[in-house]
Amino acid sequence: MATDGTPVPEARQPRARVSVPSPAAAVVPRPRLDARLDALVAAHPLTLVVAPAGSGKTTALATWAPSASTSVAWLSLDRFDDDPARLHRGLLDALRRVSGPSPALDALAPPALGERLAGAHVAALLDALGALGTELVLVLDDVHELSSKGSAEVVSTMVERLPSNVRLILASRSDPALPLRRLRDAGVLGELRQDELAFDQAETGTLAGAEPTPLDDADTDRLRELTAGWPVALRLTLTALRGATDDGPRPAAVLAAMGRADVPLADYLVEEVLRVLPPALAAFVLRAVCAETVDAGTAALVGGPEGPALLEECRRRELFLAAVGGAEDAPVLRWHALFAAQCQVILRRTDPEAYRETHRVLARACADVDLAAAVAHATAADDGELAASLLRDRWADHLVAGEHETVRAMLGRVPSLWRDGPELAVVEAAVCAVEGKPDLAADHLAHTRRTLAELPDDRALAVRTTVTLVELYLAPRVGLTDAVERGRTILGRSDDLRPLGVAFAYYLVGRAEAYSEYDDARSLDHLRRGAAVAAEHGLTALELACLAESALPLLGTGDLEGAWRTADEVEARAVAAGWRSPELLASPHVVRGFVSYMRDRLEDACRHLEAGLAALPPSAVVARSRAGAALMASCVGLGDRGGLLRARAIVLAPDAAASPAVVDCAAVIEALDQALGGRARFGAEALDRLPAGPRLVVSHVWAAEVYRRADRPDDAWRSLAQVDEAQRGAQLSVNWELTAAMLAWGQGDVGSAHGHLARALDHAADRGIRRPFAERDDVGPLLRDHLARGTRHAELVREFLAERDGPRPTRQPVVAKELSARELEVLRELRSSRSTVEIAAALFLSVNTVKTHTRSIYRKLGVRGRREALQAALAAGLLE
Repeated sequence: MATDGTPVPEARQPRARVSVPSPAAAVVPRPRLDARLDALVAAHPLTLVVAPAGSGKTTALATWAPSASTSVAWLSLDRFDDDPARLHRGLLDALRRVSGPSPALDALAPPALGERLAGAHVAALLDALGALGTELVLVLDDVHELSSKGSAEVVSTMVERLPSNVRLILASRSDPALPLRRLRDAGVLGELRQDELAFDQAETGTLAGAEPTPLDDADTDRLRELTAGWPVALRLTLTALRGATDDGPRPAAVLAAMGRADVPLADYLVEEVLRVLPPALAAFVLRAVCAETVDAGTAALVGGPEGPALLEECRRRELFLAAVGGAEDAPVLRWHALFAAQCQVILRRTDPEAYRETHRVLARACADVDLAAAVAHATAADDGELAASLLRDRWADHLVAGEHETVRAMLGRVPSLWRDGPELAVVEAAVCAVEGKPDLAADHLAHTRRTLAELPDDRALAVRTTVTLVELYLAPRVGLTDAVERGRTILGRSDDLRPLGVAFAYYLVGRAEAYSEYDDARSLDHLRRGAAVAAEHGLTALELACLAESALPLLGTGDLEGAWRTADEVEARAVAAGWRSPELLASPHVVRGFVSYMRDRLEDACRHLEAGLAALPPSAVVARSRAGAALMASCVGLGDRGGLLRARAIVLAPDAAASPAVVDCAAVIEALDQALGGRARFGAEALDRLPAGPRLVVSHVWAAEVYRRADRPDDAWRSLAQVDEAQRGAQLSVNWELTAAMLAWGQGDVGSAHGHLARALDHAADRGIRRPFAERDDVGPLLRDHLARGTRHAELVREFLAERDGPRPTRQPVVAKELSARELEVLRELRSSRSTVEIAAALFLSVNTVKTHTRSIYRKLGVRGRREALQAALAAGLLE
């Protein structure tokens, strides 16, 4: 919950949202409720738990979950989940937390930055749930927070298409927008409502009997009568009664006062709870509840040096706190929402300045870890200027993390007097552009430029720089023209920028260089500088974004291992932080795909490269050309003609604005496909027909291999001669040297052949490169001769020879029953040239489901790709 009682995003602390809350230590066992939930979940795919605030919905479910017979995934919702894309991300995180390693779930991606959640995203999620093969329960808590049409459609789609192995529990203060009557009639729906959640007489007696001074039977009966078993009212009353002593009002008198019709029950109870506390503790509670969650550090902020001890006293007295994280000896605690909201009302009424100052302190303290909460605290303090300054200094960190809806919500919290100022108008422009509203974005930027003349020089310079940074951020969507030079100009006066501006500028310039130039060293330097500045100032998402983009130039410098480690780190940290923006992970996907291709892991290569290409903007010419070439080559290696055609369509799509060199590269790869398939002469003739023009260096090397296989050595040598040593890089050198070695070997120049092969092995051994050797099926004799002559890479050569010439691992005879009926359907479709997308459409499956079946087929047949799978299936009689 936010500081004023409304929820705020928890993207920076996702585990609290996707963990089953820890019930208070003094929770009364309620076996009848546990049994009722067991029965409902066993009998119905959908269970509704609907009751007003304070009815114990969350406590009942959290107490039941550990004893449930199946795994329980949990997602606590807030009002920011009204954005369907954020709701989808939350569901993914909750399910991944309990499912363990799951290729089906891991393959899912949330909508891209600014992309609306489509039905296909929800369908893929449900397919992945069905593919888990294990039973689980998914709990969505606080469903009443979802009011938008989009989020309601996500929930209704889940209800209508829930896989048979999944049970869904929706906890809400009101009925969700579902066809409840139809669901009841169909036997789909089970319900647990207020009357069953209320404490019965026996449970009330157990609760009251656990008090330091137990109530007598008459007072217990009166307590149950007054509260109607409402859980929060029971606990508030019992806490208030702890102050009933010989010198004060007796329990009966307090209970009698509760019956007055002119006093709202919740108001009265909270006042009574505070009245019986020691004054210092009561004052601390009124301040501490301004933070939704509290730990020892927060307690010290609001309560001074005695704060941690006072917080521990609150825990000892069980003052409506539940553990939601942290260590056992240093827990993070959450206040009960109703109690906290009422306490804040009291503080604001009795000491408004203390209320405002507490929120100001909390706003400044949490700005580095949760900007949304910081802005909420500032606005709760009626300090619009503070809210605007916090957002101004950190908005870009959230935008690059894919949290544009969070930035939008924070803008909405800032009072219009500050929101309409030039600094936040620029932020509004950036959010509008990401949301696909370019006209509105242009209007905001134009308005900002018109105000520059009215500003003092230093402020005008800062705003003008921010405008330029936003334009650079949007450049990949509209083109990178002049972006690099404009960014370098800003870096030239970085002393005038705030840390956010410096880190953002380094990120934008380095990204533009990685996307549009081949100057990998300069791009890498800018991105590393940006990461360092961002890390120093707690701009976690910007640091991560700089690291993510640095993986591409690292790859370009030939540091495959470093690029892979960087991509690994980025993905691990992004997952831990709850960020799954496809744009943030685009470059790491390309790097993982390219390295997987070079290491001959072609299925992995295709998966990562397709994901990277889907997220890279069309103007990222260099990045897309590298990824596209590797994807097409991977499809060639797998013998996946349909995949090759699909990859070619992605690379050459009209909106990709492919350069002539990239168009030429696609044609060269198709010629290589012919050559590897035994039609080298036709491939060479296709190369001859290509128009003269610019050619990528890798295309020259692949063209040389085609000519070599077509027995045209002169043309092959001429193609190799187009690539000098400085252009090759480590990974391309392996290909270049191998083709040269095979040319020399074929012409009888044995010494040169071994020299080229030795250099290829040097590069391959250092970087784990395997694919070039796998592509050249006639390199075996040269390798054996090289081994006989003696080489420092003897083990590597033996590995290549064992893979090529040695007996393949004995494959057990495959019988039809080892493949499921659906897998056999997919196998039969693999004979065609259809792409995965086309197979999915033909079989009425999702693309992810087809990919899952395909991987299972390869595993069961003991093969690595489509071509080998078809050969094995034919040999086993699985195909006619």
